[in-house]
Amino acid sequence: MAFAVRSEAAAVSEMNITPLVDVLLVLLVIFMLAAPVVSRPLALDLSSRPDAGPPPEVLRLGLDSEGRWLWQGQALPSATVSGLLQVEAGRSPRPVLQLEADPVARYEDWVALLAATRAAGFAQVALPVD
Repeated sequence: MAFAVRSEAAAVSEMNITPLVDVLLVLLVIFMLAAPVVSRPLALDLSSRPDAGPPPEVLRLGLDSEGRWLWQGQALPSATVSGLLQVEAGRSPRPVLQLEADPVARYEDWVALLAATRAAGFAQVALPVD
């Protein structure tokens, strides 16, 4: 038997993409599992109500860039603001609570402010329109 011997071996220049596809599929599964954990729904009622009678009083509650709570533009401790919110929520007619926040305010501070409004009994809040 005669075997053909080649002196030049043909170089294989194809790229193996199987490891790349494996890594992408693993990342896809990780993001699919992590997305529901990271996102939490925020219950807001953005419905409008019909105009009936005189407009209610508007109270401004804000958050500055350093995390301080602002009641009607004045910086107050969060415990004091929480007490004021409970007093105002018990009034009749209930005033409109307008929330304002500095664009660089921390998310955690914003969530604490929203939680305080919810605990005081304000289910509906207003957001400023620019």
